Amino acid sequence: MRRARPADVQVCAEIVFVSLREHGITPEPEGLDRDVFGFGARPGRFRDFVAELDGETVGIACLEPWNEGGWISKVFVATKARGHGAGRALLVAVVEEAQVLGMTHLGLSTRRVFARAIRLYESFGFVPISESVEALDGPVTGAVGTLSQRGIHDPQDVQTVHEPPASGGDLSYGLDLAAIRRGADKRPVK
Repeated sequence: MRRARPADVQVCAEIVFVSLREHGITPEPEGLDRDVFGFGARPGRFRDFVAELDGETVGIACLEPWNEGGWISKVFVATKARGHGAGRALLVAVVEEAQVLGMTHLGLSTRRVFARAIRLYESFGFVPISESVEALDGPVTGAVGTLSQRGIHDPQDVQTVHEPPASGGDLSYGLDLAAIRRGADKRPVK
C-alpha cells in the first residue's frame, strides 16, 4: 500500500475502465471518470492510494476531505487481485488517513452492480444513508451525512454537510468515525 504517484495514472485508469466494463458500465473518460487522469498528481487535499501485489499496482482509492468529513471515491481492484485483500487494504488506508486527519465521518456512493464492494463497505461499518442520492437534498449527486450513533440512518435524519463531486452512484453510504473513536461502534476498523 502506498500513496499514488503521477506515473500511476495509466495503470489506474486501466483498472477503473476495465472494472466498469466488467460490470456493464461504459467508462466516461471525459465525464464522471476524468478524475482518474489526475490520480497521484492532484494537488492539495486529495489523498490517492494504490495497492500493490507482487510489485504490480492492482487497486486504487481516493480520499477527499470535505468540511469535517471526507468523501471516498474510485475504489477499484484489478480482476486478478480480487479476493486477495487489496480492496480491504485500500479501505483500511483511506479510513486510517481520515482518522489521522481528524475527520468525523466518511461518505461514498456506489452502484448496485458492485455487490462485493458493498459487502466490503458494510463490513467496515458503512451504512446506507440513501438509496437515491436525490432523496437527501434535491439533485445532490452524493452526500456525506452526520450519522447517528444508534445506526439508524433515515434520509430525514441526515444533515448534508457538503456536495461532493458527481460520482454516478445510486447508493450512498456513510461511516461515523467519531463513534468508532468513542467505542460506540462495535466493528473496529482493521
